Amino acid sequence: MKLPKLNSSTLVSVNIAGYLIDWDKVVSKPQKQVSDFLRRYWAADCVLSELRIPGSLLRLDIVNVSKKIVVEVSPDSIHKNYNPFMHGDRRAFLRN
Repeated sequence: MKLPKLNSSTLVSVNIAGYLIDWDKVVSKPQKQVSDFLRRYWAADCVLSELRIPGSLLRLDIVNVSKKIVVEVSPDSIHKNYNPFMHGDRRAFLRN
C-alpha cells in the first residue's frame, strides 16, 4: 500500500500485513472498547491497528482501509489532565 510521508507529498510503500487488526488484542481499555464496537460492522473489511505514519513515530489507532476511515482513540485523561508531552506547558493546556 502507498501512503504519504508526514508533511510531504512523497508516497512510500508500506507493508500492511503486520498492521492487520487482531480484534481480540488489548492495546488499551478505551481502544478495545472501540474495536469491540466496530468489529460488528467492520469484520469483513480490511482494518489496520496501530499503523505507523510514514516519516514519523506517530501511529493511527484504527484504520478501515476499505471504507477510508481513521479512528483515533484518546482517553478523557488526555484532554482533561495536563500532560507535558501533549500540551508543552501549563499555559498551553489552559488555553485549550
